[in-house]
Amino acid sequence: MWKKTICAFCSAFLLYNSSMMIPRASADSSPPAVIGKHAIVMEADTGEVLFEKASSEKAYPASLTKVLTAILLDEKVQDNATVTTSLSASEQEGSNRYFLLNPGEQLSKRDALYAMMVISANDAAMAVAEHIAGSKEKFAQLMNEKSEQLGLKNSHFVTPNGLHDPAHYTTAYDVALLVREALKHPKVLKAMGTKETDIHTNMREVHIKNPSKIHDNPLVIAGKTGFTRAAGNNLVEVFEENGIRYIAVDMQSNQVDEYEDIQKMVTYAKNKMKLITVKEKGDVIGEQVIFGSPVPFALAEPIHIPQRTDAGPSYELRTRWTTPTEGVTKGQLGGYVDVYYKGKQLESVPLLAQASVSPSGTDFLKKDYPVLVGGGVLIFLFGCILLYYRKKSYQLS
Repeated sequence: MWKKTICAFCSAFLLYNSSMMIPRASADSSPPAVIGKHAIVMEADTGEVLFEKASSEKAYPASLTKVLTAILLDEKVQDNATVTTSLSASEQEGSNRYFLLNPGEQLSKRDALYAMMVISANDAAMAVAEHIAGSKEKFAQLMNEKSEQLGLKNSHFVTPNGLHDPAHYTTAYDVALLVREALKHPKVLKAMGTKETDIHTNMREVHIKNPSKIHDNPLVIAGKTGFTRAAGNNLVEVFEENGIRYIAVDMQSNQVDEYEDIQKMVTYAKNKMKLITVKEKGDVIGEQVIFGSPVPFALAEPIHIPQRTDAGPSYELRTRWTTPTEGVTKGQLGGYVDVYYKGKQLESVPLLAQASVSPSGTDFLKKDYPVLVGGGVLIFLFGCILLYYRKKSYQLS
């Protein structure tokens, strides 16, 4: 009897331990349940959608709008410019407890950007819009033109700060595209990744701090919150891990669940992507014959491409030569490898010469032979004409 009891106990113990050894990743294989009504996770470089929930349905962006305003500020305003607060800008609904801009208060382009991204200043966004376009209405035209250029197909913008207007709307997918563009603007990206900083105006200096939980996660490199009663709580965060960046958007959620929503979505998305090394730095891609000598050209940087784990390779490498015609020195640029993912260009990696080649004397003669022959003929003809006139002049004398 005691033997059966021991066997039963051992079997139960082994069964329990085997269940505990099941990889946790399997729990993430099913799409997560999120509270937000509209959500998406997009891989930043390739644009691959790794998770989505009603991501093409209309939603109100609230202060996520300021990401677009920041992009236009970066593109259209000089770094040394000064933004002046108008009366209408100072009358915008307050969105922070640090400071509200006064009529006539001036701040730099940098400080206007950080006021929008760190403390979501509505007045700063309006001041930027008026500085760029002269009015809120004209700035809205620029916003919609830019959104069309970026491929935002279900968005329409009316205000620079996202204060509610029924005609001011977007989608979670369009917000992901917008943030994907913001990642190409180093100044905007840095501002979105800043928790606290100092702002200087012509009237005061203020220390500002982002009150959100965006910067609590060390994997988050940038983010933006948004809220109005009509929009609910909106959140976008950019995660970076193992060389892959994930843009996660959660809209029409609540302040308690939005961060958990995004964490669950990104955990799920990570299982769908991997970073593959296509070529290493220094790999020789090809040769070019320069003055009769073959010169190898190698990559200046490695080529890494995010790739879906559930699909085969989707990249293509295209070599584009710009080989110098006057000789080449080692390390000189001679072309590029253009990297394409599903037909869209991701990057261009320089190709550098691995040897030096200079034109020799014979090469010089070969290259300039037509010029030399042509010049010789002209000199010969000129000499004949000169002799003819000299002879004729001698006969007349």
